[in-house]
Amino acid sequence: MESESTPELLRMARIAGLPAKGAYTLREVARASGTSYTTLYEDAVAGRLQTFLPPGRTRGRLVKPEWFEEGWKAGMENAG
Repeated sequence: MESESTPELLRMARIAGLPAKGAYTLREVARASGTSYTTLYEDAVAGRLQTFLPPGRTRGRLVKPEWFEEGWKAGMENAG
């Protein structure tokens, strides 16, 4: 059961049919949030969305749900 402290991305992922996990690809975040992959990628490059590249990988940056939550809230504040 989700609580008030459950990151929004985990709620969105469940609705989108994605499993709950510790980090999601930008494509998974796009699918769950309805935000375009390009927007997410640009936010990551600009430093507005924190991501990490697992050791040994050269592509496939991942986003932790908590990091998405921070960017999501900041975006909502800037939009209003």
